[in-house]
Amino acid sequence: MEHVFFGSDDRHLYNVSARSGRVVWKFEAVGPIRSSPTIVEEIVYVGAQDCYVYALNIQDGSVKWKFRTNRPVMSSPTFFEGLVLIGSMDWNLYALDANSGWAVWRYRTGGHVVATPAVDGNLGLAFVGSADGSMYAVDLRTGRMAWKYTTENQVVSSPALFGEAIYFGSVDGFIYSLDARSGEVRWKYKTEGIVVSSPAVVENVVYIGSTDHRVYALPA
Repeated sequence: MEHVFFGSDDRHLYNVSARSGRVVWKFEAVGPIRSSPTIVEEIVYVGAQDCYVYALNIQDGSVKWKFRTNRPVMSSPTFFEGLVLIGSMDWNLYALDANSGWAVWRYRTGGHVVATPAVDGNLGLAFVGSADGSMYAVDLRTGRMAWKYTTENQVVSSPALFGEAIYFGSVDGFIYSLDARSGEVRWKYKTEGIVVSSPAVVENVVYIGSTDHRVYALPA
């Protein structure tokens, strides 16, 4: 049976049959769930505004483990080689052990982290934006910053990786392309609004929306 998993402001994470819409199970947190769940094998990983990151059994929604941050979690988890990477409103990017929920490392930015991290396994880097206006590259092994690039306003857009570049938007109105290894600017494009949406890259074209009511297609 195929399933759809999603969170709600009613504080529940739902597992719904894709065929019938029937609720298979639902898990209740203490706060709204605006994080998008990530499923790896038999575990559903998700954040909630009760400050917790949860790992749930896909069969019945029971809690395998939960990890408490210091502020609400609106970021969505990214899984990579046994790590669950997720941001929190407490300014941190966390790398959690997927089996135990133990914090392998945490990296403190200068603002809220609501974006979803991206990972380049070849470079060994995790990328995430912060409300302090910066895009960070963090070493997956050590949790130390490899580089950061600072825009003129908050970065809540989740980055996309394509080739040797990273793409994201900023509340300063620009769409950015940075070299993933060094953080140097490849190009930036000014829209007429703010950019809080997240890009998709398909066949060398970057697609992203702005509050100027336009969707942009830019050469990668």
